[in-house]
Amino acid sequence: ITVNKEEDVAHFENNMGKGFTMLETALHPWRNPQDTLEWEVWHKLHLLLGYAHFKKKKDLLNARTYYEDARAIYQDTLQLADVYLAEHILIQLGNIHNRLRDYEKSYYFLNQAKDICVQLEAYDKAALAINSLGVNIRDRGNWLEAIGYYQEGLTYPNLKLENIVQLSLNLAEALAVTGQLDSSRQITLECQNILEKKSVDFDPEFVLEYWADLHENL
Repeated sequence: ITVNKEEDVAHFENNMGKGFTMLETALHPWRNPQDTLEWEVWHKLHLLLGYAHFKKKKDLLNARTYYEDARAIYQDTLQLADVYLAEHILIQLGNIHNRLRDYEKSYYFLNQAKDICVQLEAYDKAALAINSLGVNIRDRGNWLEAIGYYQEGLTYPNLKLENIVQLSLNLAEALAVTGQLDSSRQITLECQNILEKKSVDFDPEFVLEYWADLHENL
């Protein structure tokens, strides 16, 4: 097990099945870590097992446990608070807790991730966090309040197009639900224009069909 952060996550994504078995086998024989490097490896084992349970097994309860252990090691033991923590741990924990309908805990982790990223001027990562915050508020039924989160995210500078589209589509949905149909349609058309002209990490056909169906039923 290495401790290269972005590289390990990417490698694990490409070798999920084999990686899961390897990590489960590696976790059990470990004694308590003795130094910073060993704590980093210990954190990485828990992080990747959390990722495997979340993405591969769709096991939210075990994913939550491993991610929370990874967070405790990285943030509390190693005393680190950086963009990596926000993106790969706090946002994931927030999304997991949201799916489990533990909305307060979800909000806590997502808001912490947003604050870290804004402070470090990592605005694309902050956009991911505040988009999930909007979803958190939306899932509680507070559509009008959710609008403010999406709008705040869109004020962040130099965002990637996929983040602009994601925030904008969620904003358009919230506007439609709250009866602001003209604004919702205008934002949807702007997103369609982006998707048709630019290369972004979205499936344009899926997104456009979804939003076409939404507006047809308004």
